[in-house]
Amino acid sequence: MLVDLDLLQSRPGAADFFGLGLAIGNPEIRMLDLVRAYGVIRNSGILKSLKFFPGQAQQIKTVLSPQSAYLIYDILVDPTARLFTFGNPAFFKTGRPVAIKTGTSTGYRDCWLVAVNAEFIIAIWVGNFNGAPTRALSGATACGPIFKNIIDYLEGYRNDSRIKAPNGIRRLLVCSTSGQATGENCPNSGYDLFSDLSREPEKCPFHRSSGETHALPSDYASWIKNRRRNIDHDPFSLSGNLSIGDPWQVRGLSPDVKAVSISSGPLLLKSEMPGTVYGGIKIISPHAGDRYVMSDSHDNFALLRALPEGSVTEVIWLINGREYIRTTPPYEAYWPLSPGRHRISALCDGQSAGEIEIFVER
Repeated sequence: MLVDLDLLQSRPGAADFFGLGLAIGNPEIRMLDLVRAYGVIRNSGILKSLKFFPGQAQQIKTVLSPQSAYLIYDILVDPTARLFTFGNPAFFKTGRPVAIKTGTSTGYRDCWLVAVNAEFIIAIWVGNFNGAPTRALSGATACGPIFKNIIDYLEGYRNDSRIKAPNGIRRLLVCSTSGQATGENCPNSGYDLFSDLSREPEKCPFHRSSGETHALPSDYASWIKNRRRNIDHDPFSLSGNLSIGDPWQVRGLSPDVKAVSISSGPLLLKSEMPGTVYGGIKIISPHAGDRYVMSDSHDNFALLRALPEGSVTEVIWLINGREYIRTTPPYEAYWPLSPGRHRISALCDGQSAGEIEIFVER
């Protein structure tokens, strides 16, 4: 997307060079290029070159669907969505709808604010010209008051500046807790916008039954585990009466269970139950190709975490072909690192196994 917006050159290794911060502003860009990119929201997904005088030809290309551009606008224009992070500062109060996005670079060097409506784009930068850090200023606190002065001036000369929704935008009733389509047991609901290009929202998984308790899929096991650290009586539990395990406790095998071991090659464990839909387990920690460097100052562990398709009683973990542990939801365990190349496998009944390889150095 950054390449499509002409914010980043398409060159080999660019993603690895900037790392995960690529998505939140690590690459250096010009303010003019940033203004041009935000114009995509105003122009129904079309990227236009900037026009500095009447009659100047503009180059254009489509980078987003009109529906996607409008949904981004609808998120950024919603003042309630900013409450959790910014509260309700006076400098964000406007007489007409305006989409606002702020940003702060690493070390508080740069403070940004971009605002968009149907008639104009405002871009503000606050910082030191020598690149020195500011005194912990953020995009909101540094640029917000400047934005307020500009928007108050412009609103005195403008009409309704709301960007109109394109065809293909639907307003659907969703559960206020899950954001999914409401069911008969959802206590609170509200409307949200969806594109005809997207899938229909699934039915709310939180409120499958009436009453004060709610059974959730195993995907929510970590969330429930963290909740129970702070509250005594939790209305949420896992469907199928699955228990939530402690990743620090290794559960040994019972005498009648034979340890699993494999040599090499693709893994597949199939259920004997007819009609089973086979999916695959995803190992989400560690990542394939991760490289660990052990420290002599403390114990060294790697978090094993898998995500099967659907709820299963347990996931079996194998290290270099030999069983290490069986985990209940959230299918997590800690493995003590040892130097070398290691093959980590996760499998359960009825699903093709996940497998990755990592490297550990001392």
